[in-house]
Amino acid sequence: MDVRQHTASHTWAAPWLAMVLCFMLHGCAGHSRDEAAPVVHCDACDVWPDSIDLHNGVIVRAVGDSVLQVRVEGNVLRTIPLPAYGADVSFSYQSDFPVIDALLRLEVSRPRRVRWHPLVPYELFLNPLEAAYGKELLESRLKNGLVVPLESRRYSWPVVNDNAAWLLAASEICKAGGSRRLLRTLAGVSANVVGEDCAVARNPSTGLFYGIPRYMAASDTRFPAWMDASDIFQIQSLGVNVLYWAALKNLDDVTRDMARRNERSGLPQLPVDTDSLRHAVNRGMWLPNIGAYSPLLYGFPLCPLQLHGSDDIAQAMAVLTGFASAPMAASVVRNSVPGGGAAQALWAPAAAMVGNTEAYDAACGAILSSVASGLLSSLPAPAPAIANPVAGLVLRGFLGMRFAFDGIYFAPSVPCGLPGVKRIRGIRYRRGIIDINLSGTGNAIASFAVDGKPSEPFFPAAGAAGRHVIDIVLAGNPLPQSSLAPAADATLPPPPVVEWNGGREATILPAAVVNGRRPGGEVAASYATFVCLDGVLTAEVLSHTYHLYDAATPVVVQFVSVEDNRFMGFSSRPHLYVPPGMETRVRLADVARGGTKVIEDRRLAERFVESDRRRNRTLRFDFEAPSEGDYIIDVHYISGLGIVNARRRTALRALYVDGARKGIFVFPQHSGASLDRDGGYDWQTLTSFSNPLRVSLRKGVNTLELRLYQPSPVYIDPAANTILADFIRIIPLKTERLKT
Repeated sequence: MDVRQHTASHTWAAPWLAMVLCFMLHGCAGHSRDEAAPVVHCDACDVWPDSIDLHNGVIVRAVGDSVLQVRVEGNVLRTIPLPAYGADVSFSYQSDFPVIDALLRLEVSRPRRVRWHPLVPYELFLNPLEAAYGKELLESRLKNGLVVPLESRRYSWPVVNDNAAWLLAASEICKAGGSRRLLRTLAGVSANVVGEDCAVARNPSTGLFYGIPRYMAASDTRFPAWMDASDIFQIQSLGVNVLYWAALKNLDDVTRDMARRNERSGLPQLPVDTDSLRHAVNRGMWLPNIGAYSPLLYGFPLCPLQLHGSDDIAQAMAVLTGFASAPMAASVVRNSVPGGGAAQALWAPAAAMVGNTEAYDAACGAILSSVASGLLSSLPAPAPAIANPVAGLVLRGFLGMRFAFDGIYFAPSVPCGLPGVKRIRGIRYRRGIIDINLSGTGNAIASFAVDGKPSEPFFPAAGAAGRHVIDIVLAGNPLPQSSLAPAADATLPPPPVVEWNGGREATILPAAVVNGRRPGGEVAASYATFVCLDGVLTAEVLSHTYHLYDAATPVVVQFVSVEDNRFMGFSSRPHLYVPPGMETRVRLADVARGGTKVIEDRRLAERFVESDRRRNRTLRFDFEAPSEGDYIIDVHYISGLGIVNARRRTALRALYVDGARKGIFVFPQHSGASLDRDGGYDWQTLTSFSNPLRVSLRKGVNTLELRLYQPSPVYIDPAANTILADFIRIIPLKTERLKT
């Protein structure tokens, strides 16, 4: 059978590539601000108290407190009236910087999203005070006690997994609003989705969840050519796992806070320990040579490789949620230079949280210039990637709000270039309203008072009824000067092209030169090719051929290109070498009725067994294990079936051994969108291996069964829970390098 894999081209931008560093020109800690200097200066813009110069001849200026003007070369291009604060805004804001005040007024007057968007959970996390709006959006994603999968054109759950993002947003709103109704909803939903994800989408070898967040699924070009749908499912991403930790930590915190008040939360005991999950991420995804987290683990799931790129959103959330320890959070902010868009709305409060002056100033400047740039068109400005980034900066950055079920904690941080009093009015919290006066700069609190009485920087939920005034005075201390990673002009090297000649002989074409770095097809001098054995970088490959040693046990081989002996791109396709005689293939047509009408070629069809809810629901066979121990078991299947089964393009089967369930096989299927760029592909020849399961077998005969696994139709359409498979692969696992 001609086996062809779905392909794509890709390079990941390294974390140190993205943003030009911004810095402020101002005084602090007792020194007055230089009136002749801008509040913020960076390559993108200069920010003055009443205007923003975008360095392209365009200036956005606040005129009084009612108009914004867009000027080009001194001429007024647009005049934008500033709407009054509506009754439904979460708060109003006034400071000594009219242009910032005006941008926030425009921002909060923009109509709210009426549909769920991949970045809505991050918006709700930044500002969980809009409880009614947030709960409406959250409930729009629920059906039968589950979160409706947020699908891309190509992939669905569990390849794309936004369950953790929903749980985090819901639990944050629950902490901020104290809603018992939402708490009851959370109890049921968390039990359902965490239970399914643990059964279907968790790697028992690493303790991490499989799948990618929705924002990674926009295009196949994010991943290398050799990755098919099954490979993408087996990615263990920082985004999914950090958000899972944060959501579960929120639920634990709610239970603890309510217990202190002698209340029961009603939240279930979930099968994931937050400490263990954090240890698993730190152990598997921290890059000590870079001082930040890997965006994902990929390859063979029992011994995955780290990618040396950056997921800016996930890195920022690791800091904001408290996932990263204080030293690690400081290192992440110091060594990551995020790009624009959604990342900046999260990075500003993250930098404020760790007290990194340079990063904080840079992110503030990026947010303001981005929002101002959106005013250039005469058309209504589109909503930014994360709506209300200026409001998020005020709440999470300037005020440093952290929400708990029993109140609000404050850790304010104001850049030295933005002195004066900031008046935040009308914050609706529980059954009350809070007005806040924030004076000064820095992050050291000189005084904190609630209704005129000195207090710890905490506002208790128990006394929220009525209207309250919080006065915060900062000491004017300069934030620590923390340098940022220097920018570089490279992308991560692409994967080498490898051809295997038999099981142990490989021909290697080193990573091609990208972006014209070297003309004439030469390999960049800074590139080196290394071989990884069982997920461990082992040796440099100095020629175009590689000879694997005569391994007595299975070995996973991958080749990677390394830039400047530091930055490692995606590897070649993992090659699982199995010594002769150790692999067993069970032809499913020998244990069940073969043939299918789905495949036109009848001879080809006879090699495959079709399994669905009516036909071959259970595939049963005996396997005589030569010895007791652990084995790798996976299934070879046609992965193009999404062409004919478009809804919920995934199928599931449970593996049972002697009547006991051992795990779930996941069969992601390519959609029609996956084949758009090359009409020459025949979906009937697109095949993949399912995720491998590590299973303990006893010596002698073991009865193995593949049973139809049908979760709620919310996740898997029963009519589409179909596989076409030809064999099962069983390999003894006798090498310590493949074990955890």
